[in-house]
Amino acid sequence: MAHELNTTMRDIMECCDLVLTPVVDPDYRKWGGVNSRHTLPDDGWLEGYQAQEWANYLDRGWCRAEMMLGAAYAVKKHAERAALFRGVF
Repeated sequence: MAHELNTTMRDIMECCDLVLTPVVDPDYRKWGGVNSRHTLPDDGWLEGYQAQEWANYLDRGWCRAEMMLGAAYAVKKHAERAALFRGVF
């Protein structure tokens, strides 16, 4: 398993410009959401986002590992690929 994380997953993550995981929040009005009068904590969106499905997502070990790998591995040819976005991000 450790070998797979160090080779296969690294190869996959290095090829990804962006990894998106949609989290459906049917109860977004319950906690406030983006367009509410509630202000977010100083720590920002990660601490302020309170959707139950997001909490469920973060409780999965694999999801946390995926987030860690995405943050730890550099994108191959990052300068060339970043130029493709033309400053959008």
